[in-house]
Amino acid sequence: MKNITSIILEAQKQLILNPIDLAHDIAHHYRVHEESLKINIKEKLNADEDLLSVCAWYHDLGGRRGENVNLIKTLIGKHTDDSSFVDKVIEIIHEHSFGEDQSSLESKMLFDADKLEYVNPLRLSSFLRAYKDGFLSEEKYKQYKKEWAQRVGKVKNMLHFDYSKEKFLKFLPQAEKIMR
Repeated sequence: MKNITSIILEAQKQLILNPIDLAHDIAHHYRVHEESLKINIKEKLNADEDLLSVCAWYHDLGGRRGENVNLIKTLIGKHTDDSSFVDKVIEIIHEHSFGEDQSSLESKMLFDADKLEYVNPLRLSSFLRAYKDGFLSEEKYKQYKKEWAQRVGKVKNMLHFDYSKEKFLKFLPQAEKIMR
């Protein structure tokens, strides 16, 4: 038995108390969650929304590439003994990173939702503000800006769904202005 609400609340608590940084905080995870559900609706897909929601809330916990498998297993394990569910979550999280292949519908949706954050004006403005206000190191700031510049031109062709591609192109000009 799994309690999806408890599993998500556990992630939210961790994201408030221990975010990786302010570019990967609770607001980022909320937007990825929201976008993944929008993709499901707009594309008329039939994804497992419980699985998708948990993946969206956990996708950057313990590292941007889902490196901290033990943390994820421990946190989700507090609320379910369904090891098959936990294994699916971990697999999908591993596949959401730039350069990885997505093997399931849910991993494609999570990938697209996360990559839409590359051009989200709210996120980019928040990222810059966090740096200016001293909540993001200069090293991380420069690393993220460099990665953004190297990747943003490639992202549109990596997206899986028409909704994602359209939204990406809509926000790209504003994102480029912000990230100059």
